[in-house]
Amino acid sequence: MRLALVLAAGFAIGFRPATGDQGDADGVAASCKAFKQAWNAHDAKALSAVFSDDNDVTHIDPMGKVDEGKAAITATLTSMFGPTGPMRESTLVVNTEVVRFPTPDTAVSDAD
Repeated sequence: MRLALVLAAGFAIGFRPATGDQGDADGVAASCKAFKQAWNAHDAKALSAVFSDDNDVTHIDPMGKVDEGKAAITATLTSMFGPTGPMRESTLVVNTEVVRFPTPDTAVSDAD
């Protein structure tokens, strides 16, 4: 199964492997929880751990930057959460999260 994870935290995350069948909402929620915890700890290394080697990230900003692959994602996250990065003091708040499975091998997490 592959997990399509989209967050309103400034960028959209591509795909990463996930385990389980179409009903693996718990696995999807665990990935989202790990991402949120890493974000709020401003831990670029832990944030990067959520991604697989073949992930792509499209940033939601005027430039529409795309990071292709884990190395590029890690570099951007390190810059974003570093000592002078723009996200170094940010907080990611998730009030509700709905997980849906549009296809048997794709999960989408919609978090507010």
